[in-house]
Amino acid sequence: MSDQDDTKRLHTEAKEATLRARQTREEAQAASRVACERLIEQLQEVLGGEPLRGLPNIGASSTPFYGLRVRAEGCGESLPRTAVLCLDAHGTLIMGAFNVKLGLYIRQATPADLRTADAALLAAVILKALCRHVDATGATADRYTKHAALARKIREALR
Repeated sequence: MSDQDDTKRLHTEAKEATLRARQTREEAQAASRVACERLIEQLQEVLGGEPLRGLPNIGASSTPFYGLRVRAEGCGESLPRTAVLCLDAHGTLIMGAFNVKLGLYIRQATPADLRTADAALLAAVILKALCRHVDATGATADRYTKHAALARKIREALR
């Protein structure tokens, strides 16, 4: 074979590999988007209109924003200067950023904001959020129980 034949073959192989990679990437992106949509739908159904409780403030003390970053190393990582994917207290995917000069920036995430790895990351974040929610909601229910018992004692004392 000549160098020219080798070059043509290599070009053909490169073109086919590029097309396969593009197709695979597009399929993975579509599957990830659908999975993220389903995860959010299920979360919002579980919450029944109530907010997630126990989420950290990842905004600033002057401009709080309660949620979790989806692509973060730690659970309570603050918002960076450039917009990142987050789960907010309403179980919505948003893009959020914080800049000292400009303040808090939040917008609803679009399908174009999602990456192929986000479905797995979002599932893990939702699990963390639900654990925090169960703990915080349980603590709130305990306080309500104590308040109700105290109110009954006061009511009885005033009779």
